[in-house]
Amino acid sequence: MRQRAGAVALTAACVLLFAVLCLLVLTRTTDRLDLWVGARIDPDPEWNPLQEKADHAVHAFGPVRQVAVVTALALVLSAWRRRLGPLILTLGVVGAASVVEIGVKWVLPRLESHDPIHHAGSFPSGHLTLTLSCAGALVLASGAASHWWAWTVVVALGAAMAAGLLITDTHRLTDLAGGALIATGTLALARVAARLFDRQYGGEGPDPAAVATPNPKNQKRRTPSSIA
Repeated sequence: MRQRAGAVALTAACVLLFAVLCLLVLTRTTDRLDLWVGARIDPDPEWNPLQEKADHAVHAFGPVRQVAVVTALALVLSAWRRRLGPLILTLGVVGAASVVEIGVKWVLPRLESHDPIHHAGSFPSGHLTLTLSCAGALVLASGAASHWWAWTVVVALGAAMAAGLLITDTHRLTDLAGGALIATGTLALARVAARLFDRQYGGEGPDPAAVATPNPKNQKRRTPSSIA
């Protein structure tokens, strides 16, 4: 019950912070901050070798490839456990986060920093939203949500993607903050739903053989007096 209340509170906090961030982006209050961060990270307009490597990495782990990889891993996990829970939970988390991210892009068409003429939809970052959602969904589906090291891996992957997006000027800082809030809120809510999915779609439960076969040690020995 305490974990459920904490997850719901975290989701509510993410929703509130995201609403405030959307308002700040809409009124262009964060433009000065984004420009300042971008100038500190990349003061030279000419690309350097680090930016080229980061650009290759960002494109190599694009949204389509991320979804394909996480779906394949969820299928393997479902086949190994012989239940649909991991696949349904993974697709649900990734799908919910993607719907919110795409919907906000449509409602709030922010111009991209690297191509402000032809492309809109910079906020929130779809790359970071999917990176955190896909990695976090696998943590939930695999049952490793109670281990801190599993979430450390999720944070590390998200930090690496965020660094690549900032270095290449693909997204602004506030774009990344929006994507992180969407993914965090979705994962927090999904952690509550994970137990429901596990129960409905074939939780492990007790071993039927162990239930059907009584333990001889727990059986009371029948004595001649009890028979009589």
